[in-house]
Amino acid sequence: MVVRFNGPDGEVHCLALENKPYALDQESQVRDYLDHLKRNDRFLLIYLSPRGEGPSELSIPKDELKKWKNRFVIMPYVGAQEERKDGFDTYRLRHSLADWLGECRKNCEVDRLRWFLADVERFCQGTFGGQAMPADSETKAVEDFVQDPDKLRTAEAVYRSWPAIKQKVCRKFHEQLCSAIDGRARNSMVLKNMQVKHPKEADHEEYWICMYRERWPQYEGAGETIGDRRTAILLINEKSGPNDWFIGVASPMPRSEMKDRDQERRIKLEERLGAKFMSKKTAPWFPWWMWVKGEVRNWESVVPKLHEENQAHKGGQIAGQITRYFVDKFIEIAEEAVPIIDDIEGPGKT
Repeated sequence: MVVRFNGPDGEVHCLALENKPYALDQESQVRDYLDHLKRNDRFLLIYLSPRGEGPSELSIPKDELKKWKNRFVIMPYVGAQEERKDGFDTYRLRHSLADWLGECRKNCEVDRLRWFLADVERFCQGTFGGQAMPADSETKAVEDFVQDPDKLRTAEAVYRSWPAIKQKVCRKFHEQLCSAIDGRARNSMVLKNMQVKHPKEADHEEYWICMYRERWPQYEGAGETIGDRRTAILLINEKSGPNDWFIGVASPMPRSEMKDRDQERRIKLEERLGAKFMSKKTAPWFPWWMWVKGEVRNWESVVPKLHEENQAHKGGQIAGQITRYFVDKFIEIAEEAVPIIDDIEGPGKT
């Protein structure tokens, strides 16, 4: 979205917004936008992402962003306060879209508009990894509870401990989910002899699980990848902790960097997978992919439910609806995709 308006100096100003709530960057996308916008002397491109994630290296390399100082900023839907070692802090605004909506709501005198802003603010916080805004009744109950100074200190301790508790619950859920997917895969005739991998316990900030065959060929020139330089079935999140989950068939390198033979196989995969799943949703690293359903796409917004399923998980049995959804969806996609990959990338295939 691009808005052009006359400033107080009489010059035309340009405000551009690239909204990235779900889709992955396309190749050179942000670079192309900036090159197009530079025709205006006064412009700003806002990259709006769920938790303040920056564009991918394929979209624009970090080093190249240096020449766009004061012309490019990143605004998160929620969670702008934390600092990250991702190279984007120079460009990330210190307030989020939810913060801005909250300020608008506080300063709005029209009831219907204020209610609408509250709904949008709650949606941003609940959908993109933050905690949903409490209802008025919940806020009143908490306010009554903390009237006692001792209880107020307890509430403060809970607030300060929440990030660590949240991470521990999500990590435990991820471990149990990996175990459940591995168990289901071993009982599937279609997925016999598949390699199932997930992060080691030491990699406590990583969340993913993948599956591949060792007989599938390694791609020429590919670096170290989750799938050992092979095509893989992958459940992973989009650069934001345990949030923004999607499932797909992943390549070990972007299509544009593949050698001719590898690129030919990749094109065949895109065509066959698109026809099988009736969706031609591709990305540089993915011949095909899909988001998980919205209500469980961000684990940080359903931590209490994840904790319940962690507590109910016994003896490797699937004990909750969220676990069952992820396991069923992963196995369903794998059982449909693996025969196609076998046919295109099996031994002797070109």
